[in-house]
Amino acid sequence: MAEQLDGKKVEPTPVGEAIRYTQKRWDRLTRFLEVPGVPLDNNAAERILKKAILSGRTATFIRLPEAPTSRICT
Repeated sequence: MAEQLDGKKVEPTPVGEAIRYTQKRWDRLTRFLEVPGVPLDNNAAERILKKAILSGRTATFIRLPEAPTSRICT
């Protein structure tokens, strides 16, 4: 990417900002290409984290005396 834009001025527009953002992070954005077989997404990791976060939220309410209960009030 640097070779394509070498010496060219990037305008201060939203698109220009996006180009500058990409240029600064190009090595990190393309690092997955160095290792064959690396998945293009991180869905597996996000699923694991989601379970941990949701269980943590549930555990927070269990300890509170005013925690919501599953009983129906009559």
